[in-house]
Amino acid sequence: MFENFGIYFKKSFRSISDNPILFVPILLSFLVMLIPMALVFFGMYSMSFTFPKNMLGPNIIILILMVITIAVLQLLISAGKFNMIKQVVINGQTDMDDFKIGVKKYTGKLFLGHLIIFGSLILAGLIIIPIAMGLGSRAFLLIILIVPLVILGFFISFWQTILVYEDCKSTESIGKSFSFVKKHFWFILIVNIIKGIFTGNNNVNNRRPNNTINFGGFLNFNMPFSSFNLGAMGVFAIIVSIIKAISALFFDVLFFVIYDDRNNNHLEDNEFIHDEIISYE
Repeated sequence: MFENFGIYFKKSFRSISDNPILFVPILLSFLVMLIPMALVFFGMYSMSFTFPKNMLGPNIIILILMVITIAVLQLLISAGKFNMIKQVVINGQTDMDDFKIGVKKYTGKLFLGHLIIFGSLILAGLIIIPIAMGLGSRAFLLIILIVPLVILGFFISFWQTILVYEDCKSTESIGKSFSFVKKHFWFILIVNIIKGIFTGNNNVNNRRPNNTINFGGFLNFNMPFSSFNLGAMGVFAIIVSIIKAISALFFDVLFFVIYDDRNNNHLEDNEFIHDEIISYE
């Protein structure tokens, strides 16, 4: 199993290095995120981790519209990016035309999939929370909320990959993700754990009791908070964001490589393994 994983890793790295155009969607996504990053640092410079006063009142509408706009743009970029990765894994190459096609074909499906998952979580919460609160145990409430959420996230971890690769409906991709992950449970579990280590959420806005800022995730770094190191903290936050973006791209490609191989049962006749071993000798 670990030998196969190493080959998947090498194939993913090679797919990215042979197709640097895959970094274009990452650059677009990073440019989109510069807007909230600017707002975050403005708030930090004002020595406040809450919304500045001038963001309250009517201006909150502008903030909401901005958040919605950013979410829509990120969804468009993701749709195009996934189709580019699909073409790289299947055909070995891609271009921006594939990005445009992906935006047109998969934006609506991805949005619907996210909506279905979010709606399911809300519905489950409306059922589970009253029951847990009736038992009067906060610990039990946390467990009954977090554990199912983690399990669900694990089993649907391939739904976006499958949606684009198979060009299927949102509901169908979610169901196929359950089946695929169940079939390759331990292998996918290891992949998701490694992905979580490298792409875990980093919150540069997380102020700790000891008056430090924690960046969290793989790059766990505490920086004393003061007006003198805001510039260094800003540079570090940008570096963290770039590393996370590259890591996220790698794992997006890795998911497509794994699904392409295991869904087509290449491992059963060792064709995939054989071709990769020859290419690296």
